[in-house]
Amino acid sequence: GGDQGDPAVPPSSEASDCAVYFAGAPGQRAMTRGLVGALGFTIVDATGARATLAHGHPVLVHGFRPEAVVWGRAARGHVYVLWHSSYTVTGLFGEGRLLAEALAAHDEGAIRLLWLERRDPPPRPDIRHLPAVFDPAGLRAAAAAVGDVPRNPRDVLVAPCTPGTAPAKNLIAQVAGAVGVDGIDRIHAMRTTADIDAALRAIAGSRLVLHDPLPHDDLLRLIKSCAVLCHASTADVWPYLGLEAVYAGTPVVLSSAVGWAVEGAGVFEYLLWEALAEGAVSVAAQVRQLDEIADDNAEAAHRRLRRWGFAPTLRERQP
Repeated sequence: GGDQGDPAVPPSSEASDCAVYFAGAPGQRAMTRGLVGALGFTIVDATGARATLAHGHPVLVHGFRPEAVVWGRAARGHVYVLWHSSYTVTGLFGEGRLLAEALAAHDEGAIRLLWLERRDPPPRPDIRHLPAVFDPAGLRAAAAAVGDVPRNPRDVLVAPCTPGTAPAKNLIAQVAGAVGVDGIDRIHAMRTTADIDAALRAIAGSRLVLHDPLPHDDLLRLIKSCAVLCHASTADVWPYLGLEAVYAGTPVVLSSAVGWAVEGAGVFEYLLWEALAEGAVSVAAQVRQLDEIADDNAEAAHRRLRRWGFAPTLRERQP
């Protein structure tokens, strides 16, 4: 929950003129760290959110939370909710009901619903957009903190995904595609369900290496050790793992159906054999382009947030 906060950034119980309250899922933590690092937001707990509203300042709730509706009814026009879940797989994750509740609260005027830019198509044309912001300095620091890792030029990592029907199909397709490429020795993937794991083994045989869920640092080491990361998603809310991989020096294969693949053209739109052939030679250019995207998105978010009553502090552009 929001009070749990980000272990790396303890939430504040004090009022702030630039406050974000969030639910704490990995993708939300990534975006929230961007809000903190790029725009000077303060992460607050429930007490801090209520104090901020009591001082007449707005609160950005990252992810739909029932308490946001309660707060918004008492402080109309001051509670913004950034939707951060994929409704394209509603049947799998049961998020249709939550989205309906969020839209109803928006229509009531209790909250102002925001949509993450360049993600799933917005449910209605009247929903405002907020660019995805991230913190390149934090990404660099995380990659550096795990140290140097020997790279295996014939290893591929298929990105972890939620073990639902549609993501599992994408995961199986990615592994099957990797099997069909010459020169790959090992295909790394995360364990999901017994049925999916069995299907992957039937396709990849002895080349498949299945991993139990890994701590974040160990996952970064695994990413660093592979020649390429294949992101097995066609409807990703926030492919942050792709950003982490590029800053860790590993090229990424990401479907152009994902909005971020279009925004990061030249960064994520890599065919598997091109990534294997070019390897780390292209990563420096990818990082430079991501730095530019981070700066541009932060500037756009800064302008919009100021119009909505927040007081963000734009950090200096990347050198």
